[in-house]
Amino acid sequence: MSLNAGESWQKWTAGFPTVSTKDLAIHPREEDLVIGTFGRAAWVLDDIRPLRAVAGNPHAIAAPFNLFAPPTAYLAAYQQPTGSRFGADALYQGENKKYGAMITYFIKEGNQRGAKEKDDKKEIALNPVQKTALKALKILFS
Repeated sequence: MSLNAGESWQKWTAGFPTVSTKDLAIHPREEDLVIGTFGRAAWVLDDIRPLRAVAGNPHAIAAPFNLFAPPTAYLAAYQQPTGSRFGADALYQGENKKYGAMITYFIKEGNQRGAKEKDDKKEIALNPVQKTALKALKILFS
C-alpha cells in the first residue's frame, strides 16, 4: 500500500493473507477495493475513502483526531426464504457488511497530553476537538 503515489510502500496486514495478488478493482458505488488473489479467490476491503483522503491530504493524520466522512448506511432485514433450497454443485458463502453505519476515525498515537487516570473509572482529560468528536459519537450510538 502506498499513500504517496508509490514513493514508499507498506505491507497491508489487516486481515489480508500473504498471497500473490493478480488483480485490483475499485467498486464504483461502494468504494470497496476488490482484490483478486491466486489461490484464495477474492478479498474485499470495505470503503477505502479514508485511505484516499489520507493519500490526497497527508495532513489529515497530522491532527490529534480526524473523523472521516462515512459511507451511506442502509437499514436491511436478512432472513432465509421458506422452502427447500438446492445448492447446486457448490456452496458459496461470505460475510455481509456489519450491521449499522461504518464510522472511520483516526486518533494520533501518543496523544496523551493532559491525560490522567483514576483507579476505578480511568477518566481521561480530552482536548476541545476530541471532546466535540466524542459528543458526536455518543449521539450517534445512543
